[in-house]
Formats: sequence, C-alpha cells, structure tokens
Amino acid sequence: RGGRAIFWRSGDSDDEELADAVPAPHSELSEGVQKVYVNDEAFAAIKEGGQVLAWGSRSGGGFISEDVAEQLRSGVKSITHTAEAFAALKETGEVVTWGHPSFGGNCSRVAEQLVDVVSITGAWGSGDGAFAALTANG
Repeated sequence: RGGRAIFWRSGDSDDEELADAVPAPHSELSEGVQKVYVNDEAFAAIKEGGQVLAWGSRSGGGFISEDVAEQLRSGVKSITHTAEAFAALKETGEVVTWGHPSFGGNCSRVAEQLVDVVSITGAWGSGDGAFAALTANG
C-alpha cells in the first residue's frame, strides 16, 4: 500500500529560481505513492500501478511531455537519474527517459536496443550525464 509524499523547500529560496518550475501535483501525491526519486533539478514519484509523476525544473526532468507521459501512466517498476534527467524501467523491460538531453533525457538514438532491460544506472559529471542499461539477453 502506498503512502503520501510530503515535501518542502528552504524558506529563503529565491522565487526567481523557481520561474521555470513545474509545481508539485499535491492532490495526486496525497495517497498511493510507492517511492520518490530526486535529481539535482527535479523530483519523480512512482504511484501504485506504476504511474509516474514529476515536478521541479522543466528542463531537469520536472516536466514530462504528453507522449512520454502516455508511456509512464502504468507499469513502471523503478527510476534512476542523472543530474538533470530520469530513466524509468517498466515491467515489460522497456526504458522511458525524460529531462535534459545532455544528461540522458532522450534515448531515441538507442531506443531499439533497449529491449528486455533488467537494470539501469546513471552517471554524470560537469555538464553532461549518461545512462547505461543491462539487458537480459546479453
């Protein structure tokens, strides 16, 4: 059974920093939350049934485009991150990414290879990041 996600920020944060931020979906986080993930810029949560919600910096993974959101409506079992992107592993072995492309937020170049994935990990340094996936079939 999932719980409720509670979050806060420093009271002295500059509101200009939040100008491009996607607000937290408070009502959707009030129950059924299985796990919350964070990168340097945004948050993501998995709810019961594997639905993913995100909030925070638009470019850093807090915004999920409609085509990606469709893929994240159910079946997500885990999420990993780089500094400004997220990668979701679905129960089907598919991988869905979003966030800043320089940090791995766009996997379209390797999407055909991301079949039967069993785990994903992320790494990042100054200015970029990447994901690596392990498949079941070697």
